Amino acid sequence: MIVVGDLGLSIGVIGVGRWGQNHVRVLNRLKNEGFCDKLVLCDINEERVKRLYKKYDVDKYYTNTDEMLSRENLDGVFIAIPTIYHYNVVIKALDYCNVFVEKPISAKLDEALKIVKKTEKLDRVVAVGHIERFNPIVSELKKYFEKILDSDKIIYIFGQRIGPGPFGGRVDNLGVAHDLMIHDVDIIKYLTNSLPNTVQAFTFKNKSFPYEVDINSFYVYESFTVNLRASWRCDSNLKKRYLFIQTYKSVIEVDYILQTIVIERGLYKHVSTGSYIDILSAYSSKDRVERRLLSGFQSEPLYLEDKHFLECIINNRKPIVDAVEGYIALKCIVKALESSLKNKPITIEWNEI
Repeated sequence: MIVVGDLGLSIGVIGVGRWGQNHVRVLNRLKNEGFCDKLVLCDINEERVKRLYKKYDVDKYYTNTDEMLSRENLDGVFIAIPTIYHYNVVIKALDYCNVFVEKPISAKLDEALKIVKKTEKLDRVVAVGHIERFNPIVSELKKYFEKILDSDKIIYIFGQRIGPGPFGGRVDNLGVAHDLMIHDVDIIKYLTNSLPNTVQAFTFKNKSFPYEVDINSFYVYESFTVNLRASWRCDSNLKKRYLFIQTYKSVIEVDYILQTIVIERGLYKHVSTGSYIDILSAYSSKDRVERRLLSGFQSEPLYLEDKHFLECIINNRKPIVDAVEGYIALKCIVKALESSLKNKPITIEWNEI
């Protein structure tokens, strides 16, 4: 059992840019709540890391990763750097402490598998930042499916994420599949505990950008199918995060941004006389439940995610999204991109995990 205020954890953050600084903000709060005793930062941009050092309750900062890892006796480190650098920094950090790495676990599949194997060899706690698992609306969905799937089954899932592309056209986080669609493949794994066996995908590229900016993928699972789309082809003010699930008995619609879940279980029993008004009444008499989840200080997904990692270190417990789960999500993306490149369906085998 965790005794807050007596944990003695020493925690580092590598990369305090656009997203890393949010980890610093949350870890500062967790430090004040007694979940860690020491907070150390590292970033190659000294001006940026020094600003956060002054703003928050940070004990020390570095501009060199090797120096921080070798000098500080860290219990865990948060890695929030561009995707293409994940592998080298994670592999190095594992020699010193437990690791949280932002999604995706790495840029390449062979790199991700090496991280999995080293994690197991050293018996480290490794978490991958698939933050949507800590979204209250996803937690609500998980509870709903745990209740109904004994008497119902999933038939079809559609997910769509639309938003502006990377700031300044940066390419070090790869394309829209690694950035956005990977959220949905991980959510589906979490909700269904199933793996796809086939994928076919189609992508769109801009001449000015080396990776895909739009992807539409079709996954086949043992008993249901999934269509996922992610796109950066939109105005800077347009953002949509949507999930549609059809089970045998219901239709579920989720809006991640509005934090709403709508569940329709079909029509109420209705005897029609055949008149137009009566027929219309029949089709509007749906068994419909709508829930809007309220966001609060204690329900911020990043706070829940970072706190979970610290608790896993203390209890030597496997995280909700461990290295294997991160590998699975990445493989789903890599195989979709392979399908697009080869212009044919790709079989996905899972013998290695």
